[in-house]
Amino acid sequence: MGAQATDGDFESFHDTLMTESGISLREQVHWADFREDARRQGPDLAGCPGWQLPGEVFVWFKGLMLFRRPPRWWGNSEAPGSAPEGNPSFETDRRRFDALASFYGNRYRGSVVINYTLGALAVLFALVPAAFEREHAWLLHVLEFVCIALIVLIYWRGRSPGVHGAGQIAVDPRRAGHRRWHERWLEYRGLAERFRYAELLYPLEAEVAARHGGHEARDGHEAGGWAQRYFEWRFGQAKWPRRDAGAEEARRYVARLRRIMHEQKTYHEGNAAECAAITRRLHALSGGCFLGTLAACVLAIARPDAHWSLLFAAGLPALAASVHGVLATGEYIKLGESSTAAARAIGGLMADVEARLGAGAGPGEACQSLEPLVPEVRAFWNLVTSEATGWQATLRDKNVPLP
Repeated sequence: MGAQATDGDFESFHDTLMTESGISLREQVHWADFREDARRQGPDLAGCPGWQLPGEVFVWFKGLMLFRRPPRWWGNSEAPGSAPEGNPSFETDRRRFDALASFYGNRYRGSVVINYTLGALAVLFALVPAAFEREHAWLLHVLEFVCIALIVLIYWRGRSPGVHGAGQIAVDPRRAGHRRWHERWLEYRGLAERFRYAELLYPLEAEVAARHGGHEARDGHEAGGWAQRYFEWRFGQAKWPRRDAGAEEARRYVARLRRIMHEQKTYHEGNAAECAAITRRLHALSGGCFLGTLAACVLAIARPDAHWSLLFAAGLPALAASVHGVLATGEYIKLGESSTAAARAIGGLMADVEARLGAGAGPGEACQSLEPLVPEVRAFWNLVTSEATGWQATLRDKNVPLP
């Protein structure tokens, strides 16, 4: 499949998906959504599937929390090219789903920041007339109404319906009122991670093909859903090295496995540090609002005529609630803990790989077979793709918030 996303690229899989039994209306909608997104990406996979502002907001929010200049972001952040000696069979899909996941992930998390900020502003606009007895209070109430209306609009546009709401979703995604930002993020991220590490399944090719043939549920998707079947379809089309390729192919595989494990461990360590920093600074901001509220209450008691103190006595708790909402919805604490556990587990697997290699070959000898590494490869694949060990389980029940 080439880089250009046209209906013809997926026609073979589309025909298979639509004719097989067990595909629910919900999964048909999700598949139609993906085809629409792929068309919008364009031939170089760098096209933006939609409005960029929510994603921009999240990038700037994250930069502010980490005290660093936010990176340039154009909607779906073009993914890096193929890794050295990687299997090219999965590169287009990896880049495609990586880009879509980045776009919808940033859009969803941006909507969280926007809606909680708008909620705090709505409270502020409601308090100003009472605190300052403004003549044109109606204008501030109009602004309050605009904030609330924007919150509802963003929620309605980006929300993901419940698992029992499939019957009310139009099959054509262009007629749908909601675009499933959160659900698409998790769906595309799960596929991106599968394709990122699919080349490591070379020693397990027959085992993986047999297991996928059973259509068991994976990554939170229903059994036989479009995402699972799409991966099976592409995995079946992959061009693998010959089984008798010899020690040179085994050497390249081992080098690639070591590099990927190291990169994934480094990523999780960095992500854990970022989540800890964001959590710490959001807690500090919330604590500052609490102390400010205490000071405003003391001022209101000492000076009953200082009506403007109401703005701080009532506004700061609203701001603190919004900050806590961003922290709780983003699950930064749990994500940091998950990344810490993943980095520790990958470190253990790296040690196991070295022990296996050391036991199977003498000093300076090349690895002759991949068979001894099968348990570690299987464990690593499960670790980086399984819902039970990743952030997908943590965020599965989240949605665009209504503060």
